Amino acid sequence: MPRNLLVTALATPYKRGKLDVASFERLVESQTDGSVDRLLLFGTTGEKAFLTEKEREQCVEICQKVAHVVPFWMGIGGFCVADYLAQARFAEDACASAILVSPPSFYKCTPLGFCQLLQQIARAVHVPLVLYNAPSRCNYVLPKSVLKKLADLHVVGVKDAGTDTQFAKQIGACTNLLCGNDNLLQSWLQIGAKGVVSVASNVAPRLVRKVLDGQNSKEFALLCKALECQLNPIAIKYLLYKKGVFDRFSMRLPLTPASAKTQKTIDEIWEAIADECK
Repeated sequence: MPRNLLVTALATPYKRGKLDVASFERLVESQTDGSVDRLLLFGTTGEKAFLTEKEREQCVEICQKVAHVVPFWMGIGGFCVADYLAQARFAEDACASAILVSPPSFYKCTPLGFCQLLQQIARAVHVPLVLYNAPSRCNYVLPKSVLKKLADLHVVGVKDAGTDTQFAKQIGACTNLLCGNDNLLQSWLQIGAKGVVSVASNVAPRLVRKVLDGQNSKEFALLCKALECQLNPIAIKYLLYKKGVFDRFSMRLPLTPASAKTQKTIDEIWEAIADECK
């Protein structure tokens, strides 16, 4: 049987207000030890909305260098069809192996409208689609009527970042269920998840792989606690700084760097988990 899928939702480093290319290269290289199956560019953790077109192109170029070892997915989202199609074509041209599609995050759409959007994306590109169910960020739950049509929409999986176990089971009955919350990973595996789109694996890919392979880990539980200290991706960027992967833990407004309280909590947790995150 194929192993459970580990997809790292890559964080994006900055230095002096610009994309920190050297730190991003270190991050991508750290994901190539065999633990990770896919990289995700421009997810929530990657701060796509804050990146310039040139910076997005730089991130893609870095991932393309290791794509023969670890293929990459690309996240897309927006407000109008033209936005989605332009991003989908960019992903296809970049040789992304799948596209993670987020629902519109401000203008709620009808189930029919979302299906028609997915149909247009599927007609425009020849890349598999993965849907992103993120109620806390989009204030929108994928309708059950959409789930029933996934196969016809070229959708091969759903990243579920919700907390409703019953709804997750319904997703799993229709397509490949991917856990979207590290702290729920073990619970989601018990209800049939086929993998995870992980923030934690930025800093500890081997540790997340152990959990995916069925091992219990107190260090993983502590790492999840660290990630909950502040809004994503603030905590993971501070952890990557602690590990020495990122030179800085700076953010772009409206996000702000890790607070003193967050730093203190993570510093204490890091002492307990650092060896497991090597």
